[in-house]
Amino acid sequence: MSLLFLFAAVYTVIISLLNAWQAFSFVTITVACILFFLGSMLTSTGGLLLRCTAEMLTVFFFNIIDYILGYGLALILGRATDIYQGFEIMLRPGWLRIIFILGAKVIQVAAYLLLRRFIDMRRLNNRALAVLFTVTTVAYILMSSVMAMIMSESKLILQIAVILSLCFIMLAIIAVIVSVVINNRYQEKKRQSDLMQLTNRMLEKNYADMQARQETVHRQMHDFKNHLRTINGLVKGNEEAEKYIDELLQTSYAQARECRCGNSVIDAIINCKLAEAQERGITMNYHISVEGPVPVAAVDLCAILSNQLDNAIEACEKIIDGSRQIDVNIYQRNLLLYFKVVNDAPGDPFDEKRRLRTTKDDADGLHGLGVANILDAARRNGGELKNEYKDGKFYSTAMISLEN
Repeated sequence: MSLLFLFAAVYTVIISLLNAWQAFSFVTITVACILFFLGSMLTSTGGLLLRCTAEMLTVFFFNIIDYILGYGLALILGRATDIYQGFEIMLRPGWLRIIFILGAKVIQVAAYLLLRRFIDMRRLNNRALAVLFTVTTVAYILMSSVMAMIMSESKLILQIAVILSLCFIMLAIIAVIVSVVINNRYQEKKRQSDLMQLTNRMLEKNYADMQARQETVHRQMHDFKNHLRTINGLVKGNEEAEKYIDELLQTSYAQARECRCGNSVIDAIINCKLAEAQERGITMNYHISVEGPVPVAAVDLCAILSNQLDNAIEACEKIIDGSRQIDVNIYQRNLLLYFKVVNDAPGDPFDEKRRLRTTKDDADGLHGLGVANILDAARRNGGELKNEYKDGKFYSTAMISLEN
C-alpha cells in the first residue's frame, strides 16, 4: 500500500509539471503510460501482457473520464467557449480544478469498485489479452489524436478529426456486431456441449444399470442351473425327465458369448452392442487388451465407444448385399488407450471436402453430435479422433491419454 501511495505521489508531480509545460502533449501521454507500467511492476502481479493490457485499459478510461468531466465543468462552470480554452481553465489552479480532480477521482474509484466484481482479467487467455490490448491501444491513440486535432485552430484538421471520429464510431459498431456473432456461436457450442454431456450421463447410467442387470441374471442363471441339477438327481430313473433336463443345461441356458475385460463400462457397452448387432444380422468381433484399471471417466468411455459402435451398426444396416461385419480392437500402448472400430460401409461417407456427410433424414437435426461427442471426449482426455475410408471399410480410431 505504501508503494502505491508513493507511486501516486510521484506520478502526480511529474504529470503536473508536464501539464504546466504544455496543456496537451503526446509527450505527457507517453510518459504517463511509462509511469503506469513501471508502477504496475511494483504494485501488481501477473505476466507482462496482462499488466500492459490492464495499464492501457486504465489509461484509456481514466483519460476519457478526465476529458468529459473536465470539459463539462469548464463549459458549464468556467463558461469556456471551446475545448482549448476549457482545458486551459481546468489546468489553472483554483476551486474549479479542485472540483475537477475530486470529481474525477471519485468517479474513477467508483468505476473500479463496480467493475472489479464483473471483470477478472486473470481469467483471460493470452489471445484474448492480446486482442484487448491491441484494440485499447488503437482506441487510445485515436482518442488522443482526435483531442489534439480538436484543439487546433485549423479548419482542415478539425474536419479530419470529425472523419476520424466517424471511423472510430464505425469500428466500435463493427466490434459490437462481431462480439454478438462470436457470443452467439459460443452459446450454440455451449448448448451442444451441454447436450452432449447430458447424453453421455444418460448413456453412463443406462450402461451401469445394464451391467447391474447382467450381474443379476448371471447369479440367477447360476442358481437356476444348480436347481436343475438337484431336480435331475431327484428324478433318477425317469429317462425322459433326465434327458430334458440335460438338454436344458447344455443348450437353452448355455451362456452367450460375453465380454469380460475387467472394465465394467466397456463390458456393458460391448455386450449390449454385441446383442444388438446379432439381432440385426451383423457379425461383430472384438479383441480387448487393457492393462489394469482405466483412469478415464465412465461418461467419456460411453461417449467414445458407444457412439463408435452405433455408427458402425448403422452403416452395416445400410448394406443390402455383401459383408456386414464390425471389428472392435481396444488396446493400450504405453500411456495411450486406443479404440479402433472397423466396419463394412455401403460407400465412401466423405464428401469432396473430406467431411463426413449425413445419411439421415434429419439433416438439420442433432445427428452430427455422435462424431462430435467422440471427438469432444477424446480431446477432453488429451487425445484425438481419426476417421478414414479404405477398400470398402470405415475406420474410426479414437485415442485418449491415461496420464493423470
